[in-house]
Amino acid sequence: MKIIASDFDGTLYRHSEISARDRDAIERWQAAGNLFGLVTGRGGEIYREVAALGVTLDFTIAHNGAVILDRDGKVLRRDAFDAAIAKDYYDFAYDESGYTFQYEKPDTSKCHGEETQIALLLHTQEEAQALCVRVNERFGDRLNSFTNGWWINTVAKDISKASGIAHYAEIRGVSREDIFVVGDSYNDLSMLEAYDGYIVATADAGMKKLIPNVCEDIAHLTEIAGL
Repeated sequence: MKIIASDFDGTLYRHSEISARDRDAIERWQAAGNLFGLVTGRGGEIYREVAALGVTLDFTIAHNGAVILDRDGKVLRRDAFDAAIAKDYYDFAYDESGYTFQYEKPDTSKCHGEETQIALLLHTQEEAQALCVRVNERFGDRLNSFTNGWWINTVAKDISKASGIAHYAEIRGVSREDIFVVGDSYNDLSMLEAYDGYIVATADAGMKKLIPNVCEDIAHLTEIAGL
C-alpha cells in the first residue's frame, strides 16, 4: 500500500476544477489498494467539497497538519495550542507589526480554549513573507508559521504538513519510501523536503528553484509512484 498526499489549491484543484484526467487516475490508484488524500491549510470539511467534485478522499490532513481525518471525516488526531497564545499573536500582528490586513482584527476577548490554526491575509505575498519572519522570531518557541501566497498560516510548534503525513503514515503503517507528496507553494515546503516530493508544473517560479522534482499533475505522479 502506498500513499499520495496532495495539496489542494493550485495542485489538485487548478483552474477552478479537478481535471477528469486526475479524477480517473485517483480512482485507478485507489482501486489498486493505495491511499489518496489531501494535506491542506483549509479546514477538515474540505473532504465534502472534494467529494462533490468527484473525488473520494481516504484521508484529510487539514489546518496544515494540525487535524487528521479519516475517509468518513472522523478526527484521528488533533494538535492544538492554548488560545491565550493566539491573543498575544493577534495583538502583535495587528497592533505592533505595522502591517495591515484584509480582515479586521478578531475580538481577542473571545480567545479561550484551544486553537488549531490562525490565518492572516495580507495584501501581497512579499508582505506575508516579511511578517512571517517576524512572527516566527517572536513566537517560534510556541508556534510554527509559514506563508501560502498572501496568507500566513500558524499552527502549534512542531506541527506542519510534514508532521501530519508522518502521523497518518504511522497510523496506517505505511513506510516512508511508499509516500509520495505533491504541492505548489511555500506552505508545502515541509512535506516536499521531508519526502523528496514533487511540485506541479504550474507552481510558482520561486518554488521551482527550491524543489527539483516536477510532475505535470496528479495523474503523472501516480505513474511516477508506480501505478
